[in-house]
Amino acid sequence: MESRCDGGKRRGLLDLLRGLPYVVVRREMKGTIPRRSEEGFRLKRCSMAGCLVLIAGAATVCAEVVSLSPAKDNTLYESPIGNLSNGSGSHVFTGRTVQIFGSRRRALIAFDLTDIVPPESRLNRVTLWLYMSRSLTAEPITNTLHRVLSDWGEGDSVAAGLEGAGGPARPDDATWLHAFFPVVFWTNAGGDFLSAASAATPVFGVGEYVWSTDQMLDDLQFWLDDPSRNFGWLVKGDESTLGTARRFDSLQHSSESHRPELIIDFTPPPELACCLPSGACDVRIETQCTNAGGNSLPQATECEGDGDADGVDAACGDDCPQDQEKVEPGVCGCGLDDEADEDGDQVPDCVDRCPNADDHLFAPECEGGIPAISTWGAFILALLILVVSKVRFGLRSRPARG
Repeated sequence: MESRCDGGKRRGLLDLLRGLPYVVVRREMKGTIPRRSEEGFRLKRCSMAGCLVLIAGAATVCAEVVSLSPAKDNTLYESPIGNLSNGSGSHVFTGRTVQIFGSRRRALIAFDLTDIVPPESRLNRVTLWLYMSRSLTAEPITNTLHRVLSDWGEGDSVAAGLEGAGGPARPDDATWLHAFFPVVFWTNAGGDFLSAASAATPVFGVGEYVWSTDQMLDDLQFWLDDPSRNFGWLVKGDESTLGTARRFDSLQHSSESHRPELIIDFTPPPELACCLPSGACDVRIETQCTNAGGNSLPQATECEGDGDADGVDAACGDDCPQDQEKVEPGVCGCGLDDEADEDGDQVPDCVDRCPNADDHLFAPECEGGIPAISTWGAFILALLILVVSKVRFGLRSRPARG
């Protein structure tokens, strides 16, 4: 199978990340992407080496790879009054410029993970891809990722020229002092973020760069567990000396191939047939099934169907799949009424050899349509004869009255 990526985009990177063949499944990107509604794509690997076979012949779960564009990005330009930003510009910046005052730059980037990774999926790898398009020096400068601790904004500000100096902040822009200009402030100037880095990558010449670590997986899982605290990462360069600035292309860059991406490799949980309390069947992951009060069938990935439209799937206990009135054979079997009892002797007609006579008095064999006397019937008849005989004998043996 030919390895390929949507439109040939960064085929080499994805091949390097996974080294396994995959096919592209087109889909509309889920979640809200500000000012951008382009179609995203999902890559599903088809190699069995990337699949988890739960039970032979029953459930096979393949790892998937999704590529996401940012929901927002911006740059924090050091400023004592916090009035600079570049929310809708083509670039974000890290490190320090050569100016004496206000030289620090920090990039912010966040991704909307809504409905991207199913609950209980196993995260295999996460990679942030950025394109660095301009630097002051060619020496390697380490750029680190830090998980952001509070929400921030991306307004419609656009810096002039090469954008390194920033532009006038607009409403809801993130600035050096503001999370949302001009009302909401950071707790700390320069942004609120964890001091410990989640990843580090040396950046030198123009080109592609990636960050990918186990700590980034932990960050991603943290956001999936609590989406309300998904504020993305801050990208921080070397701020110990002047001239370390790096310019990366943003989600508004004119060249789509230069825009940032978050690449997530995960293995979704298996979807199994789920028998609901009503007897209906649906295909769900085990937790969803349990939450609905149902039971998962570990060896079934599909429901068997409700051919008789009685509301009970054949996989969920309908042993009479062609009988709308019954879900189990009962006394008479499928297709026959267990309650039918024409002679009222509490013996179902399907097993009553004398369906027109009371079997408590007559034998189970019917001779020429006339029931023969059963053992019980004979006993009762003998008892009646005995009683009558004694009565008659008593009357004859009684002495006559004078």
